Amino acid sequence: MYPLDLPRDDDTTALLKAVLAGLASRYADQLAYLDLELDQAVFNSARLTKLYGTMARKGENTQDRPHRMARIISLPEARILFPVGLLKKIASKAEPEDAPNAPTHGQTSGHFDLDAYLHRYNVEVLRVKPHHGGQLYCLQGCLFDPSHSDGEAAIYQAADGKLAYTCFHKSCQERTWAAARRIISGDDKLGEFTTGHSVGYAPGGNAQNQGKPPLITDWRDPAHLPESHTPAVLGLPIELVPAPLAPWLHDVSERMCVPLELVKVPAIVALGGLVGRSVGIHPKRLDDWLEVPNLWGGVVSRPGMLKTPAIAEATKPLRDLASQAWEEYEVAAKEADRRVEVMETKIDRLKATMRKPTQTSDEALDGLGEALGELKQEVREARVTERRYYTQDPTTEKLGELLRDNPRGLLVLRDELAGWLRTLDKPGREGDREFYLESWDGKGSYTVDRIKRGTVHIPCHTISVFGGTQPGKLRAYIAAATDPEGAGADGLLQRFQILVWPDEAPPWKNHDRAPNLGARDRAWNIFKTLDKLTPADLGVDSPIPGTIPALRFGAEAQDFFNGWRDRLERRLRSTEMADRPAFEAHLAKYRSLMPTLALLFYLIDWAAGEQVTPPTGRG
Repeated sequence: MYPLDLPRDDDTTALLKAVLAGLASRYADQLAYLDLELDQAVFNSARLTKLYGTMARKGENTQDRPHRMARIISLPEARILFPVGLLKKIASKAEPEDAPNAPTHGQTSGHFDLDAYLHRYNVEVLRVKPHHGGQLYCLQGCLFDPSHSDGEAAIYQAADGKLAYTCFHKSCQERTWAAARRIISGDDKLGEFTTGHSVGYAPGGNAQNQGKPPLITDWRDPAHLPESHTPAVLGLPIELVPAPLAPWLHDVSERMCVPLELVKVPAIVALGGLVGRSVGIHPKRLDDWLEVPNLWGGVVSRPGMLKTPAIAEATKPLRDLASQAWEEYEVAAKEADRRVEVMETKIDRLKATMRKPTQTSDEALDGLGEALGELKQEVREARVTERRYYTQDPTTEKLGELLRDNPRGLLVLRDELAGWLRTLDKPGREGDREFYLESWDGKGSYTVDRIKRGTVHIPCHTISVFGGTQPGKLRAYIAAATDPEGAGADGLLQRFQILVWPDEAPPWKNHDRAPNLGARDRAWNIFKTLDKLTPADLGVDSPIPGTIPALRFGAEAQDFFNGWRDRLERRLRSTEMADRPAFEAHLAKYRSLMPTLALLFYLIDWAAGEQVTPPTGRG
């Protein structure tokens, strides 16, 4: 409610009438989606509000809408008058009364095939329903903010072909179809989706800051569309897969008839999570710059393309290790519980003895207290913790406790990556997002202090992340990450350094054969060997107790890395990156990705018993 100080005359009446019309025009998309109408007939100043202290009796006196006293709920100490200049600015947004049907947002006078358009660009639609003579396409998620999901956003196509984008949330009220189209298809030409004569804005026109630009009616002869909408994506050559894993991964991908990337990437991320911070690499010859091989990755594919079974098959060695660790923990925990029960009984007896009147001397109490302390220490040492390799849906509080007990680090393995991202976008979960952002580095520690939970010190804050997702769900996060002013521009998405989106699955062929057990056993043995890896196995020790032991490149590899990094750094500092901060942030994280993969591939060869050139300059 805004206080005004205006004369009660015809000019004020006309201004308030135009303000209401401007608001109705500005929020037409949202109002249509909610099936609401802004009452533009209350511009007369006598009807603007109820008089405080009188009874409001409009309509029937019902339980839902009872007659009630109009009263002031709260009153600011200083009431600032609403500026007349701002009222006039709102009024200027009103549609001209002589052109109520002018096209808006660069729409077409022909029929735009919205069904084909959304399908082409993998925008997920929950349902389509009739709405005010047109069609309402309720989306899986908001294109601008992925936390707005489950049908809260929609694209509306009116009967005359006009298009509008809307979302329930206040933060999206200024979003338009033109902005949504840029997220969906970028600068792509969309003539193939339109039948009839096209109408658009003149080049350089901007509906927001220049009013209605002139219409184009004299089009040039259309050029031929390319045969393929987008260039073909190169597939992953088998030569880029570490040789000891190649036969196993190729066998899996061929029998499942899926792209090789769908099995290689989860296997590599799983191995990175397995090694964690047990060993790192110094990418420079002498410097103490350190990287550890925990990785964030994912695969992008349309529903039904078997990404979930492919991920499950590629991570099965890790899940088998976890099952074995659980069985061992169950046996050890039973024995530990038995020992703890005995010691706690002894503790109770000691406490009872200390309370006896005969045990009143300081010397006697000191002796009993020392014995009590030794028993409590034995209880702490007797308790066992489960060796964990991965978790799927933890709270950050529980994840912190798991990391405390698993100093190598953990893999967060999600079948649906978008679900994990949505949890980080929920109000009140901002701390969770920061927790994961800081874990990506893999080398730090983290301390959580809570009144009820106390203090949890995590000496090894190392998390790997992997999951699958669909193109439509990922699109909103890319849009948020590329908005330099948005909350999504915090580098979270750029941390997914091994994120692949292969082309469609290979041509179907039913490969009905037994698995290559020899290749699988060899690959699984690599997981088992790296699970037991110690720095001493590699001939390296921590230079300082508590630090991460690390290898260095050999002489030839160091020269290669130096040349590669020179090219990367020059590119990052070039004018090419000046206007592309999100892509720049992505490429900058290759500084750690390249040496990390080099270390991981070296460890795979070493675990397989390959004849590898030992690195030099160990430290």
